[in-house]
Formats: sequence, structure tokens, C-alpha cells
Amino acid sequence: YAAYMGMNGDEYVFGELDDTVDEWYPETIAEVTEPAIARQFRIANLVTYPVQVNAFRNEVRVYSGMEVDVQYGGPGVNELSSYPTALSASYLSLYESFLDWDANELDDFEIYHGALQVVARETAIVQLDEWIEWKRQKGYKLELLTDSMVSWNSNSIKGELQSRWDNSQYKFDWVVIVGDDGGTYGTPPGQGMGDHYYIKLAGNDEFPDAGVGRISVDDSGDLNAYENKVLLYERDPYMEDTGWYLRGVVGAGSSYSGISTVYLGRYARNAMLDIGYTQVDTAWYNDGHGNVNSRNIQSIENGASFFSYRGYVNSGMTNSQILNLDNDFMLPMVLTITCGEGDWTGGDDKSESWMSAGSANVPTGGIGCIATGTLSTHTRYNNSLSGGGIFSNVVLQNKEMGAVIFWTKVNLYNSYYPWASGAVANFSEWTNMMGDPSVWLWTDIPRPLVVTHPASIEYGRNGYEVIVTDDQGQPEAGAWVCLYKNDASDDTVAFGETNAAGRIVLDTPFEGLGIAKLTVTKQNCHPYQADIPCEVNTLMAVQNVRIIDNGMGGSSGDGDGLAEPGEIVGLWITLHNMYGFNAPRVGAVFNTDDPMVEATGGVAQFGTINGGQVQDATSLALIQIADDAQSGWIVDGTIGLGIIPQGGGQPNVVQEDLFTFKIHAPEYTYVNHNVSGTITPGATVDVNFDLANIGLSDGVASQVELVSLDTYIIVNSGPGTIPATQVGEVSTTSDISITAHPSAFKGYPAKAELYISNAEGHIDTVSVTIPLGTREATDPVGPDDYGYIAFDNRDTGYEIAPEYDWIEINPDAPNNDYTGTQLDIYDSGEEDDDADVVDLPFNVQYYGVDFSLMTVTCNGFASMGNQSDMRTPRNWPIPSPLGPNYMIAPYWDDRRVSGANSGIFQYYDEP
Repeated sequence: YAAYMGMNGDEYVFGELDDTVDEWYPETIAEVTEPAIARQFRIANLVTYPVQVNAFRNEVRVYSGMEVDVQYGGPGVNELSSYPTALSASYLSLYESFLDWDANELDDFEIYHGALQVVARETAIVQLDEWIEWKRQKGYKLELLTDSMVSWNSNSIKGELQSRWDNSQYKFDWVVIVGDDGGTYGTPPGQGMGDHYYIKLAGNDEFPDAGVGRISVDDSGDLNAYENKVLLYERDPYMEDTGWYLRGVVGAGSSYSGISTVYLGRYARNAMLDIGYTQVDTAWYNDGHGNVNSRNIQSIENGASFFSYRGYVNSGMTNSQILNLDNDFMLPMVLTITCGEGDWTGGDDKSESWMSAGSANVPTGGIGCIATGTLSTHTRYNNSLSGGGIFSNVVLQNKEMGAVIFWTKVNLYNSYYPWASGAVANFSEWTNMMGDPSVWLWTDIPRPLVVTHPASIEYGRNGYEVIVTDDQGQPEAGAWVCLYKNDASDDTVAFGETNAAGRIVLDTPFEGLGIAKLTVTKQNCHPYQADIPCEVNTLMAVQNVRIIDNGMGGSSGDGDGLAEPGEIVGLWITLHNMYGFNAPRVGAVFNTDDPMVEATGGVAQFGTINGGQVQDATSLALIQIADDAQSGWIVDGTIGLGIIPQGGGQPNVVQEDLFTFKIHAPEYTYVNHNVSGTITPGATVDVNFDLANIGLSDGVASQVELVSLDTYIIVNSGPGTIPATQVGEVSTTSDISITAHPSAFKGYPAKAELYISNAEGHIDTVSVTIPLGTREATDPVGPDDYGYIAFDNRDTGYEIAPEYDWIEINPDAPNNDYTGTQLDIYDSGEEDDDADVVDLPFNVQYYGVDFSLMTVTCNGFASMGNQSDMRTPRNWPIPSPLGPNYMIAPYWDDRRVSGANSGIFQYYDEP
């Protein structure tokens, strides 16, 4: 909530403040919000108020600097019950937005793809068979929640979702609800007219924990139409006119909602152009080019992949106009977060019309729509919701549509909690998405995938290799690859992602013959599908492989049957002779070029295996596991089969089967550090570290070496130790002596690593950050992720601190230092914001980009480059989805520049 301050003649007028009481607003200059749980992390917003106003005194306080000390204490609120060990790939963009997030932290977690919860009546599930089949073919894990499992009311549905969330290590990603609030497939809203209640799962707070969308349909015809709309959009994308994928439409339709809706549209337009859109049509209420809705309709019918509209109640398109759009197969993601656009309970609304428009054979309208319900919405909250959705879809390019609704509410929460906590709760409930949250959105022309794979699978094979490249032969990393076989003998989904080389080996544990469906998908790529017969072929099948590490047959290890660092493990192989004859002197060897292992010899010998017989080897194929092999590493290799020469030795390999296995090891992650005394620049202290074992094996007593990665921290002592630590437990290292460099900044986050090694040969590395003391108001801040450090005029105790002084360049000011040039910027009142683009005297590098231009606005901020259309007066949080890129904001507020004694000036010495 920003205090409104206007002008009335020569007197200041304070809006929404009591001028009969001598008090300052806000009462405090800094606060930390009540903690919330963001899926698996405990978060809080740090809020500062550098400006206070007092309506009684007619005064304003402006703080040029402040020191904020965050302390942990008091009763716990929304505390975590356990530390997460696995994170969903769909929410990494959220975690990366945390101010204290370190990219190295990803090494501490298993990355997975979460399930899709399908909340629907049994009668609807029957109708969705092709949609369900497609989602499983892509690789999604679907978990059904139907009216045969729970009472069909919101509390029972929420209770079952909550139970699934609480009892799973791998939290689900999306919730799709099928059915309107009434009708054949009726499914109740969570609360009021919203489904937000269903995804408040990880804490007693309003922060969303998953993305939720509703396929709001009344009967089988509507359900079949939207099912086909999804399949035609995702599986069979429209390619006759591919220009629509790179076209967008933005509109601001009413002066009642103000100029901020235009700035929002400009933000969306610039974001689309930045990622390669070739055309973004705009229609503003004040641009003088005619009716906004008529122009938006024309642009959408020309084809667009994204449409954002902001306006006033009933200012947007009507239901009839939406349902009659002529945009066959070219379906935009739609944001119409405006009063009354999402009143879906008790009748059809516009967001439902966007989703349901068209027929099963010729879809029109949109692939999905996010809108707000009620007539009680407000511009500032609607803009914040819209900005978050645009940020997710266009800037972050999160692939699933559910991420768009998720980020609308994240941005609302970040912008307005806690000072408008009631509004955050209401607008989170009122904002809903009509459509399938697991749909992958297009933000580029679908490019082809070149997929190389065997044409069939021999029954009995254990691995299936797929290589994915682009049409230039370059590897496509991160592609989803899935083999799906669902018939009388199998219900199997073999799924994985391609590595940096574009390769994946899938397990193929099929129980019978038949046809498997191979599906390869990647964001903004045309899906690839092929039928793969699972056929009877004569071969020697690898039926089973066991890991031996107990000293038998040349192996060495701890005897737990797991492949662990430093061990020599043996593969005890079982073969099934599917040939029609007896095979003599059968042998098997393991081959790999994996850097974490080495095949050290040893032949698994079987002697003669009769036709049709299953037989164990009498010896082992041996593998040396590297000391630094990491927990969860997948070893990729082949088992070669052949006949051993009569004189012995290696078999003459005539057949290979793919084989993979997982490394089990302890894996440590940083929890906390403890300092004896106070660490300040120049001080020497002892420090120890609390480390959690999140690996797959218990850790034995180990040596711990602290290695500095920073010039500002010096390690004085040799290695310390950490005791044996079981999986899931936390242990503390012994003390290690360190010294903070005398030139270090107070509070500087020094980077270091812990190298952990044990007598069994295992090596692990943990990244740690050690703040060098407590930062005060006379110390610089930073560095940020890029490495910038910020000094203000009071940070004078450092050699590299710049000298600050007010340099007067106004030519009309008394005793001016230099004669500056007034910029062409004029702002006389509301919605009269202005900006000027100036040439820089030399190129300036800012966050790694060279700029020759700077945009200066009337509203207390500048931005690098030409961004003259981004001059919004509302001072959102920084960073924010609604400000310009490369922003410098010393006094971001709605300011006037008018009259004889005002102006913005520039001056520079000739280079």
C-alpha cells in the first residue's frame, strides 16, 4: 500500500490518512512478514518503508539509509517439519527468485517432475480417455481423485489432496478439476467462486503451492470439445500458418482503470518482442485509433499465441464475441484479469467462453483463460496479478499453463502481503484459470525433433536407447522421452530426459508382446510419436542383475548390495536363453565409457545354457566405482554376451543389452554454521558446520577440509572431522580456524567449499557461505548475483568507496557547479508521465550488456537503453515483473516536473 499524496494549490493533501492524530505512517520503517511455506521452503518478505508521512504535521520523512538486523526468535509460525531432498523442475523458477538462493544449492536436491492430480467424477474420467492417454504418453504421472473415493464436497476433496501432499516425498505439481460447479460433471469450487483453497497445502498461509485449472464443462459435448482442443494444440499443433506462434495482442480498454493498464500492456509487449515475437498488436483506450474490442478481435482472428487485456467491468469482449471468434486452431493463452470476467459459478462467464469456444473439430477462442470474479476488484491488485502471469508465460517461459496462474498469485503475494493481507486472500480466491494446467504453452514456432531409435524392441531386452537432435544435428538436451505400453500384459510408462548429448536409455520391463508408443516432447518443439512393436526375437535375454560387494568373486565393499564410491562391485547376472538351441561357454562382460566407473575385467561365466533355460552366472563381471562418484549418479553401459573361446578369455560378443545402475553414497548439504565469537574484518575465529546427509547411503566418520573460494576469507587450520551420519540426520563438524581479511566488507558473504572424504574413498563437496560479521549502515551492500557492490555516501571507511557530493547542474540554481542541459521531460499531473532517451557519451556496461542510450523518466528512475514507453509511476517491489529492464531507481515515485522552477538536467565532460 503506497500512501497517496496529491496537490491542492500550495498545500499537500494526504489520502487515506487521519490528519487529526499526530502519528507517522507507516509506524515502522522495516518489518519481516509472517513466514509462509512455498511448497517446501519457509519464506518471508523483508519490507522497508524509507518514506513516512504525518498528515497532522503535514510532513514527510525520507530515510537516505537504514540498517536492518534480521533476528530469529519467538514462537515458530509455519515451521517446516523436515528439510526437502527433492524439488520439482516446474518450480525451479520460484526457488531461483529467492533473494538468498545460490545456484549451487541445486546440487543438494533430486530434481523430479511432479504428478498431475485429476479431480473429476467417474463419468467424466470415462469421457477423458484420449486426454488421459496423451498425458501418460508424454510422461506425466496421473493420480485420479473421483467421487467414488471421497464425498463430493470441497472439504473432502481438499482433505484427500492434503493427504496425498503430506504423504509424498515428491509433491505433485498441478491440479486439474473437471466440471462446472453444477451440471453432469459438477465439481464444487474450493471456497466462494475460487479453487485457490485446493492448493493451499504446505502452510497456514495464502501462498500457492501448486497450479490449479478447471475444465469447466456441463456435458459430454463440451468435455469432448475441450479434450480435442488440448490434443490439437499440444499433440498436433497447427502448422499451416506458423506466424501466429510469434504474434501477440495486448489491450487496455477503459479510462476508469487508468494509465497503469496501458503500462502493463507495454510491459507485456516489450517482453514478447524481447523473446522473438515478430508482431504484438496494441489497442489502448486513449490512442485514438478506434474501439479497443474491435481491434483486439481482428488481431486475434489474424492469429496470436498470447492475449492480455485489462479494463473495467463490462469493458471487454462479450460472451457472444468470444464464442464467435474466427481464429480456427490459433489459440492464445488469455489473461483478462478485470472485474467480472471470471464469475464462473452460477452461470457462464467470459473465462469459460474463452475455454469452450469452437467445436471438437475446429477449436476457437483460447487454450485457457485466467480471470477474476466479482465486481469488487481493484486496479492495483489486478495489475499485479496480470504482471505475474505475463512474467511466467513470456519472461520465464515456464512451459505449463498452470505456472501462469501460480505466478499471478506469487506476484500478488510479494507485492501486497502483509499490508493488504485481506486483499491477497480475496484476490487469490477470485482469480481462477479455465483450462488444463498441464498444457505446454507455445512461445515460438514449433521446431522439428530428429529422433533416432530402434524400430522395434526385442522381448527380453532391458534397455532402449533414444537420441534426440535438432534438424542441424545438434543435441536436444532436456527432451522428455517416454515409452508407454498399456495392454493386457502391461501398464508401463518408461520415462526420462535426454542428457547434454541428447541421449537417454529407458528401462523396458515389458511383460509381454504388443505395441509401445514412443513420445518425445520438448518446449516449443513439434512432438514426435512412433509405434514400437515389442516382438519375439531369438536372443539371450538379461533377466536379472544383482550388485555384489561382499568380497565374493573379486568384489570389495561393505556387503550391502549397493554400488558405492570406492568399491569394486560385481555384476551377478541371470540369463534366459530364448534361442531354440543349447548355447555352450556363454560369457558376459560389462562395458562403459562412464567417467564414474571402470570395467576392471572379470567375465560372468555360465557354461552351457540349454534352450529356454534361465541360469545364473558362476562368476562376476567386475566394476571399480570412482571415489568421487556422487549419490544418485546413473551409470550407463552395456552387457555384452557371447561365446568364450575354448582356451578361455573374453567372450566374442555377438549381442549387447543396455544396462544402467545407480550409485548410492552419502550426500551432505549445508544446514547452518556456528562461530565462536564475532567474525569481523581482520578477526580470527573458529567455525563449525551443521551438515545434513540427504544421500542414499549412511555416511561414516569423515575428514572435512574447508577451502576458501574468496580472497576475503583465509583458512588457518588443517582438516576437521564429521562423525558418522545416517541418511536424514544432521551432524556437526569439528572447529576450523578462519580469518576474515582486514579489507573485507562487514557482512560480506564469503564463498567456500567443504571437501568431505572418508577411508572408504568417498568424496563429497558442499558449498557454504560465511557472512563476515554484521553489516551496519556505514557498510556497502552486496554483492548481488552478478557481483555488483553498492556504496552510499556514508560508506566512507573503505579505500574503494567513491566520494559523494551534490553536483549542481541546474543553470538557474545559485552557485551551480556546471551548466547542464534540461531534458525534454514534462509532467503536469495524473497520467501525464514523460520520459526522454539520451545519448550516453560512451558505452556503459550494465549487467554484462553494453548500452549507448539511457531512458530518463519524470518518475525518479532511469533505465538503460531505449525504454521510453516504460515510465510507470507505481513503485513496485524491485525486482518486479512490471518495471523496465536494467532499471536504476533512486527515487521511484509519481513525481511532477512542471513550472518554471522544475526540470531534469543532464551534464557530462567531453570524453
